[in-house]
Amino acid sequence: MTMALAAFLGQERFTGAKTIGALLAIAGVGFAVGEKAIQRRGEAGEWIGELGVFGNALCGAVCSVLYRLYLQKFPTLPVSALAMLASVGFLAVLAAGEEFFNVWPRFTAIGWLAALFIGVNSGIGSYFWLWALNRTAPTKVTVFLALSPGTAAILGS
Repeated sequence: MTMALAAFLGQERFTGAKTIGALLAIAGVGFAVGEKAIQRRGEAGEWIGELGVFGNALCGAVCSVLYRLYLQKFPTLPVSALAMLASVGFLAVLAAGEEFFNVWPRFTAIGWLAALFIGVNSGIGSYFWLWALNRTAPTKVTVFLALSPGTAAILGS
């Protein structure tokens, strides 16, 4: 999706190497997800999750292509900080709808450290994603996002 959108907007061109790279990334994600991706149980609403994943991929493609316009005008750190602030604001609105703010979360010290660890590393990852988008084509950067499931499995074990 990123390659198609970037080509449509004139930011990059389709090439054989990029197409092969994108197909390999898709195949890698397919292997990581496994047979769960093709198993169907015939349950009502079973495509809601797949629709959510598709929406996430589409949102990532649009962001990867359109962020470049801002990154060519502004430094990476302020763009990254503003993007993270906007996402936290959006998530806070959704959390408020779920009554998240009615009671303060009861985490242990380890729980707070885990939340801090996840937040800091998400910020670092977001910064480097935008840093890479500022220096190379969106398709090349997005293909590397397919490494996330494998990396998460390695780090998790």
